[in-house]
This record gives sequence, C-alpha cells and structure tokens, in this order.
Amino acid sequence: MQSRNERDQRNDPATKTCCFISHKQSDGDDLARTVAKELDYTREKYFVDFDVVKTSAIKRDIIHQKIRDAEFFVFIITDGYMRSLQTPEVDYCKTELEWALKYRTTEQIVPVVHNSCTSKFLNADFITSLPPHMQRAFAPLAVQHEGGVRQAQFLRELKNRIGIVC
Repeated sequence: MQSRNERDQRNDPATKTCCFISHKQSDGDDLARTVAKELDYTREKYFVDFDVVKTSAIKRDIIHQKIRDAEFFVFIITDGYMRSLQTPEVDYCKTELEWALKYRTTEQIVPVVHNSCTSKFLNADFITSLPPHMQRAFAPLAVQHEGGVRQAQFLRELKNRIGIVC
C-alpha cells in the first residue's frame, strides 16, 4: 500500500513519470486503477488524475505538464473515450490525446483496448473519421484487455510496452 506522501509525490508536477494514463472516468476508471495498482508494485512513477485538484486551470496545467514529461502515454480505449474524441466540445480525453500526439512519438503512445469497448469504435471507418492527426494514435498495435484469467498476461504485455522488465 502506498503512503499518502508517495501518492502526493506521484501527482506532484515536478516529479518525472514513466507513463501518463489517460482514461474516461465513466467507463475506464476500473482499468486505470488496475494498471495504477500494478505500477505501484513495480515502484515506477506514473500519473493518473484520480487525486488531482478539480479546479479547471490547475488540473489542466498539471495534466499538460505530466503528459509533456512522461516517457509514455497510455490511453484506455472505451466507448466513452472514443465518443469524447468525436465531440466538438472541449473534453479532457481529447485534449490529453492531442497533447500526447504533440509531445510523444507513435512508439511512445500505447493504446489499450478495454474489454467493454464495442466494435463500432474499433473499425477503420470510425478511426478514419477522426481528424488525421488523431489517427496516428491508433497506428501502434493496441494492448488488449480481456480481464479474468488473462489479466496477468495483459499487465505483463503492457509493462513490456512501456519498458518495465517483468
């Protein structure tokens, strides 16, 4: 169990991170927490916005800095996340992905498909309907989350993609 001080340090904008975990809270929170818990075991520094102050300007600045400084950007693909990419309104998921595309190479962007994501969002027609700069995020092979007995295999594959030796 991590101490409050360790959790605060992980969310401190001045602390370098191995990866930034982007997710839609409405349907990706469970998997983001699973990945965060696994990274806790490895002692790797990561960032996920569970405990970030919810003041818009402060949150936006912290998230922007963490994405810019993280070596990898992991985004959890759920129906909610994919819908947010289509919305014309400002949405944290869309903004986070745009920042990642600005600061990270394709190899540093790791899409994770949540087992609840429906196929209507995981096809070429949908992806090509996104703005061209966003399509690049879907170029790397996604890590598939299937849950259940394959959870350990999923976590091992994800850690390998972000350079954590298992």
